[in-house]
Amino acid sequence: MKKLTLNDETFPLQQKCKTVFLQDETFVVGEFRAYYKPYPNPTFQGKIFSNSSSVVEFLRPIFQDCMEDTEQFVVTYLSKANSIIHYTITSTGGIAGTLVDIQVILRHAILLNAKGIVLAHNHPSGNIKPSTPDINITTKLVSAAALLEITVLDHVIITANSYLSFADDGLI
Repeated sequence: MKKLTLNDETFPLQQKCKTVFLQDETFVVGEFRAYYKPYPNPTFQGKIFSNSSSVVEFLRPIFQDCMEDTEQFVVTYLSKANSIIHYTITSTGGIAGTLVDIQVILRHAILLNAKGIVLAHNHPSGNIKPSTPDINITTKLVSAAALLEITVLDHVIITANSYLSFADDGLI
């Protein structure tokens, strides 16, 4: 078994050296610290969502490249003041749908210390009417997030020419 000592230069956040033992190309570490911090993006950090039109204004450019042929699901994570912390393209599917993993969405929310989230996806068909799976995933996310004291503020369906807000239409 090889022994490798990592110094403060390798791990500047650590106060003392850590020893890592190499065994069959596998790292065995006595202590592990994970930090989750998205790359800062000054173009949207601090922007506040005040209504559904501000959500669509922010998200429409994200959907621009896939609007006509691919459905994507985007989650925007917000602070308590509804300012944007981060957003992720959670999934990309085909022309008729995409899969959404509730655990992935809520894991990111917890790691980002988000107090609110806004869900959004596009409909390449141009139809803004929510499907049964759209309503079901929203209901599940609202319930699961509430257990973690995270608020789902809205779910927006965006098309090339219009949008539908679940919050505006009383679906959340």
